[in-house]
Amino acid sequence: MNVTTEMLENYVIIPNFLWEFRISTTAKLVYSVILTEAMRQKLLDDQGHSYAEMTIGQISEQANVRKGSVEKIMHSLSCIGLIDYRKKSNRIYPKKPVIGKKKSI
Repeated sequence: MNVTTEMLENYVIIPNFLWEFRISTTAKLVYSVILTEAMRQKLLDDQGHSYAEMTIGQISEQANVRKGSVEKIMHSLSCIGLIDYRKKSNRIYPKKPVIGKKKSI
C-alpha cells in the first residue's frame, strides 16, 4: 500500500526502528509527528534532504504534549541523532538512525 497525503492527514507514522531506542513513548510520538509532517509537506532543501517546517507550538498541539516537554524532547532527539533542528527557520530534519547500540534519553 502506498502512503498518500490524505492518509497522512489522519495518521501518524511510527517507524519500527524507534523501538530500538530506549526513549520515552512521548519522545517516540514527537519524533513520529515530525516524520509524518515531513512526509506530508514533501519539502526538500538544496541538497535533497526532507524536512518539516514546524514550530514547537505546532508539535505540542499535534502530539498533545506541553511546549516545555516538546523543547526538552527535541533537544534529546537531536543529541541522539534522530533529528536536526534549525530553530531560526523552524526546519526539522528527521534522520534515519544507525541501529546497533541501543540509545536512551
